[in-house]
Amino acid sequence: MTKFSFFIEYDGRKSHLAENSQPIETILADDVKKAIEQFAKKNKLHEVDYDDLQQGGYRVFFKQSRMFAKKREQIYYIIPE
Repeated sequence: MTKFSFFIEYDGRKSHLAENSQPIETILADDVKKAIEQFAKKNKLHEVDYDDLQQGGYRVFFKQSRMFAKKREQIYYIIPE
């Protein structure tokens, strides 16, 4: 099993987020796809897509559905350890 650390890059708001300071969550999984699925299920997000980055790591795109508001995009950077 591999440990995957999730860092938020963009949360759908205009506020500026600190650059990759602390991981939002760390998940143990066999591969990145399973880690993304676990993270999405736990945080009630819908996976849109993910990219394998050249310098290592992954970028994953989610949509968050809220009852009386429009869907909000969230982007996370994933570092496998």
